[in-house]
Amino acid sequence: MAAALFLVVATVGLVLANATALALSNQGRVAGSASALLGLVQFAIGAAVAPLAGAAGVRPALTMALLIVALRLGSVLALLIAIKHRPLSAPEPTQ
Repeated sequence: MAAALFLVVATVGLVLANATALALSNQGRVAGSASALLGLVQFAIGAAVAPLAGAAGVRPALTMALLIVALRLGSVLALLIAIKHRPLSAPEPTQ
């Protein structure tokens, strides 16, 4: 269990920084607002999930693992929805 947790936590720094850079790459003049929105969503999800992980009782590691899996599946679902509803051609970046 500890090795799996290490793998999940060790990859967060690589994935989060690159995902944020990709998300902001074509935002142009509104990049600051887009970055603030990304930060808000990250903190809101963390604030909502942290009490669930802490309320586990006798098996907090299992509860945390289940939450990690659930959130990963949720992110894949969000990606699939975003791909389905994306425009056919990417908009030109604004300067």
